[in-house]
Amino acid sequence: MATEYFTWILAISSFAFIMTFTPGPNNIMLATSGANFGIRRSMPHVWGVAFGFPAMLLVVATGMGYILDYPVLRLALRIIGIVYIFYLAYVMATMSQLSKQGVKTPLTFLQAALFQWVNPKAWAQAVGASSAYLSIHFDKTLQIIAMAAVFLPIGVASSYIWAIFGSKIARLLNNKIKLRTFNICMALALLVTVIPVILSY
Repeated sequence: MATEYFTWILAISSFAFIMTFTPGPNNIMLATSGANFGIRRSMPHVWGVAFGFPAMLLVVATGMGYILDYPVLRLALRIIGIVYIFYLAYVMATMSQLSKQGVKTPLTFLQAALFQWVNPKAWAQAVGASSAYLSIHFDKTLQIIAMAAVFLPIGVASSYIWAIFGSKIARLLNNKIKLRTFNICMALALLVTVIPVILSY
């Protein structure tokens, strides 16, 4: 039993690592935040993503995620997510680190945590983990808690590294044109992440 449980932990850890470190809406936004606001001001965003997804996973894995079985709710969630990501892409494209007006600010902890509920990749992670890794051989409640516990530190590491990456890139973005070009490219990359969602409907 111990060997089986270790194998299960290794499998869910590998899934978590691949899903959290690969590019997606969260990581693109974190890199953009790091580039525009620096790592210190981006930390609420980092923590919001890192804690927001495990919290979402707990809810989805315990069954509430099966609202997706209802076509109307699934379509509504899909539309809300796509529209919100388009809005975020616009915000990212118009950011400017050189602006001193304080109009543009990084995401707060709560905003980043709530974003998980309209993030297509977060839903794919949560539903994928719930459907593929819950085993009948172990207690379901303990498995769900273990999955969330696995995603938390990996999510912290991934979010921090992507924000750090953005902050390092910022050194090369030493004028308004370069920064604006970077932001537009990242906004376009964010929009690319929703193409599979649009095509899959």
